[in-house]
Amino acid sequence: MKRILVTLLILLAASPAMAMRSYTGWAQSDTGDRLYQAEIRVYLAGTEGATSAIIYSDDGITPMAQPILTDYHGKYRFYVADGTYDIKSSYGGSDTWLYDEQIVDNLGRDFSVTAPTYGAKGDGSTDDTAAIQAAIDACEAAGGGRIYFPPTDSYYKITSAITVSVQSASGHDIALVGASPLASRLILTSGSDNVIEVDGWTGSTAERAIIENLAISKGGGATGSNAILLKNCKQARLRNLRIYGFAAGAGIKIDTTEDGATAYLSTQNTIRDSYIAGCLNGIHIDCASTVASS
Repeated sequence: MKRILVTLLILLAASPAMAMRSYTGWAQSDTGDRLYQAEIRVYLAGTEGATSAIIYSDDGITPMAQPILTDYHGKYRFYVADGTYDIKSSYGGSDTWLYDEQIVDNLGRDFSVTAPTYGAKGDGSTDDTAAIQAAIDACEAAGGGRIYFPPTDSYYKITSAITVSVQSASGHDIALVGASPLASRLILTSGSDNVIEVDGWTGSTAERAIIENLAISKGGGATGSNAILLKNCKQARLRNLRIYGFAAGAGIKIDTTEDGATAYLSTQNTIRDSYIAGCLNGIHIDCASTVASS
């Protein structure tokens, strides 16, 4: 029986009367196959599936009946008011739950890597490293936000590490979010760097970093250390990732930052609903504590 993974893409929807959000999602199996006519149900969080949420086919005007059925591509879409929800997906007699999903614009600012200001192409031939880093730097300078990787028929070409600094002293929350692992892929094509590095700073921790709905791999002559490196991170959330091909390193490595004799540990990090293959270590935990995975 196939396990269903549901990818949620947060798209802001303007509504003067209510704070509504437009969601596009995909239902897919644990092998990455998109599922046709999977059933999606949305409930108010904490009600154990007893109280259905009111969802809409447009911006708060026309209610939708549940369940929602995914289309031929495994895709679905709905609008919902800001809040926290439990989402159940059903296919072939198997149910999968996503609990306590915060369907709100927590981060406030969106930075699309393909925006003209940054200029990533996602065409598989243009080196997108500098453009993506520019979007991340702008997000950090603004005090946090969401770096979005729009869907592409090809992939985002990476040639050196993409670095993220999420500093609690500045109250930063930074998310790297794709449309889905099938549509937003990062491929390291040269060098031995990590692909994504999230790092705290001396004396403090990187708090509440989010990485989700992405595929990360390497190709060409790249050797690649790790797909994702978390150093001195607290309450990071990694979800719905597809990582493969880092034969000399880890899919996800959780490490520490050292300042002389002082080590600043990574703590309270969560990894869920992700697939890692072809790596020396799937998840490598070094000098960390309180890591939850599912």
